[in-house]
Amino acid sequence: MAPSALFMLVSALGEVLVIGFFWRVRDEGSWLDIGTSISHFGIASLLGVFVSVLELGGRVACGGGRFWGGSGGGGGGGRRGGECGRGGGEG
Repeated sequence: MAPSALFMLVSALGEVLVIGFFWRVRDEGSWLDIGTSISHFGIASLLGVFVSVLELGGRVACGGGRFWGGSGGGGGGGRRGGECGRGGGEG
């Protein structure tokens, strides 16, 4: 599965979660109930930002998002040195 497809899947599921918490936000009852429902909605809303930051951090850590080949030249079209996901059995 492509990394962008995985990101879109997580984003879509996160939005479903946000919609569910949006409909559960309370404006009546105790302060604890009101605050808890608003907190759940806020935390679920920040899930998208968190996932985006994780994806950006992963791209930076893995060499700018180029995992296989690319337009950078070089030989073989294989993985470049220093990128994430290299097998442990290379020698």
